[in-house]
Amino acid sequence: MHLNGLDLNLLVLLDALLNERNVTRASERLHVSQPAMSFALQKLRFHFSDPLLERIGRQMELTPRARMLVGPLKEILFDVRALLSDGDSFQPAEAQRTFKVVMSNSCAEIFGVQLVDEIVSAGPGLNCEIDELSMDTLTRLHDGQIDACVTLPHSALFDPAYRRDDVCEQLLFHDRFILAGSRSNPLLNRPISYPEFCQQVFVDVRFGGRLVSNIELALRKQMERPRIGGCVPTFFHALSMVSGTDMVTIVPHRLFEIHKDYLQLKALPAPIELLELNETAMWHPRSEADPGHRWLRDVMSAVAERMPATAEPLGMDPPVRRTLQAVADCGTKPRAVAGGRP
Repeated sequence: MHLNGLDLNLLVLLDALLNERNVTRASERLHVSQPAMSFALQKLRFHFSDPLLERIGRQMELTPRARMLVGPLKEILFDVRALLSDGDSFQPAEAQRTFKVVMSNSCAEIFGVQLVDEIVSAGPGLNCEIDELSMDTLTRLHDGQIDACVTLPHSALFDPAYRRDDVCEQLLFHDRFILAGSRSNPLLNRPISYPEFCQQVFVDVRFGGRLVSNIELALRKQMERPRIGGCVPTFFHALSMVSGTDMVTIVPHRLFEIHKDYLQLKALPAPIELLELNETAMWHPRSEADPGHRWLRDVMSAVAERMPATAEPLGMDPPVRRTLQAVADCGTKPRAVAGGRP
C-alpha cells in the first residue's frame, strides 16, 4: 500500500534503521537481506529528501530530520499493531517476540536471571535481552528501543529526559544496602560507627565509569569520608575485591546473599543511612494497550512476588538504626561512646 508516494511497508524498515543506526543490524533484526535493507534506505532517503543516517567518525548517527521521525513513527506502528492484534489475547506458546529490558548488573543477577528463564520457558518463540542501565535509558524507552527498564525511580534523574509523568511505574521488590567485608576481617566482628568506617579502605562502585551511585551521593554529604582503595564497575566486582582483605564495600543485601558463602563474606549494617532500594519497572504509556507487553509485566510481577524476603543484617538494633538516621539527617559524624559503638 502506498500513501503520498511512499510504500507503507517501508515504515517498518525505517523504524529498524532508526533504532539500530546500522544497515546490517537492521536487516538482521527484521530477517531481510542486507542489499534489500540498503535499497530501502535509498528509497527512504529519496522520499524524505534527507540522508536520515550519516557517518560521523566511525559510526552512523541520525540526522536532525531522522530524530524528529523517531517518536511519531513509533506511535504510528504501535497503533497499527494494536489495531491488528487479536483483542486482548497474547499466546506465549505461539508468539514470536523478543522482549528488551534494561536493568543494573546487580538487578540482572538478583531478578533478571529468573525473568529470562520464565520468559523462555513460556514459549519456543520467546526470548529476552537484558541490557545495562545507561545515561540514555529513559530516552531509549521513549523511543521504543526497549520494552521496559528496572531501576530506582529517583536514580532515573541522571537522565535529562526523565519525567515521572512520562512513564508508567510498578514497584517490583525491595532491597537495602549493607556493609560487606571478609569474614577474616577482625574489625567487622560487630557493627562499626561512621568514624570507624572512615578508617577503613573502601571499594567504591562507579557504573560505567560515569553514573554516580546513591552511596557516593550520601558520602559526599559527610564531613569525613573513608579512603577509596578501588573503584569498580559493578557490585559483584566490589564483593570480589574485599574478599580475603581488610577492605570493605557497601552493596545490595540480596546480591550479598548470592555470593557470601563462596567469597567468605560477612554483612553488617551500613554505617550511613541510605535510601531503600525500591526496584521499579518503568515503561512507556503507549505499551499499556499491547497484550504482549501486559503479559511481560505480569511475568515480571510474578517473578518479583516469588523472591524471598531478606533478613536484617546482624547487629542492626534500634539504637544503631537511630544513630545512623541522625548521622544522615545532620550530615556529620556521630559521637563515639564507650566500646567504640555510636
